[in-house]
Amino acid sequence: AGLAAASKYTLGLVFLPVLMGIWMYQEGDRRLVSAGVATATVCLTFLAAVPYALLDLPAFLNGLAFDAWHYRTGHVGFDDEPGLSQLSYYANHLTNEFGLVGAVLATVGSVAALRRDWRRCVLFLTFPVVLLTLLVGQRVIFLRNVLAIHPLYAVAVGYGFVVLYGWCVRWLAERNQRLGGPVGKVAVLLALMALTFPATRIIEHTSVTPDSRNLARDWIVQNLPVGWTVIVPAELGFDTRDLEDRDLLVQEVRVTTLQDQKDMLELVEGQVVALVPVWGMDGRVAAPVSPDEMNATTAGKRTLAEFGSNLVLVNYEPAAAWGDPRLLVVAPGR
Repeated sequence: AGLAAASKYTLGLVFLPVLMGIWMYQEGDRRLVSAGVATATVCLTFLAAVPYALLDLPAFLNGLAFDAWHYRTGHVGFDDEPGLSQLSYYANHLTNEFGLVGAVLATVGSVAALRRDWRRCVLFLTFPVVLLTLLVGQRVIFLRNVLAIHPLYAVAVGYGFVVLYGWCVRWLAERNQRLGGPVGKVAVLLALMALTFPATRIIEHTSVTPDSRNLARDWIVQNLPVGWTVIVPAELGFDTRDLEDRDLLVQEVRVTTLQDQKDMLELVEGQVVALVPVWGMDGRVAAPVSPDEMNATTAGKRTLAEFGSNLVLVNYEPAAAWGDPRLLVVAPGR
């Protein structure tokens, strides 16, 4: 639990079922002794991994306070109202990853485990339930926060699969003894496997959506003659090596103000193109420049191609924070 909390503070909640298990399965003074040993172990392992939590306590506490404020106030593009909308989002995520049948099996497995040994089931479910309760009360939605639930969810799905398989085999055997034999068992197993595996999601995992910078690079290599100049804002985090290998001239500039943007576009004359970010902003904090004014500067230029889906933020570092930045390949006007 200490190492888990050191890697992600919210994962410290995994210590709760540890304390609950001690309370459920220990008696008398052993409860206090075991809880004390467990607490000391968690603290020591956490400090071993994050020693500056103690060596620089003010910075550690300030960081915790900032994270609490951040999750409470929201994050542009990754937030929603706390409560049911958040719960629906995470539920849809798990259904998308494990399939609708997986959700049914997880429910069957959890109910069956609760009936078989309620104490163990409560310990098993405590961490994911408490973590989800914490997350749905925040504005920020980061799917990485529920990754720790995936293996536990998969265990529930697997147990539900075993339970449902047993039910189906017994049901077949009650109706026809021959169907309860090896052939029937294999048929039930294959049928459940076919229903359980989310084929669409598996196919999606076998392919990767190309980043807009790679698409723009390929387009430039295929469409621009040798010797042309490509102006690249540093804020895009663009790897220019392939362009340079194709004997294209690359000029990197920094664009942090409206005047920087105008100066860059003034260079787009003759055999010169520029990769121009489509700007946006993080609405939680003030922006040094209006993204609308930045985007309006491309008027009079010719857009040859457009790539990407995520706005490049004028008041965020790094500006292309989420990958696949939206950008234009701009050439001189007609």
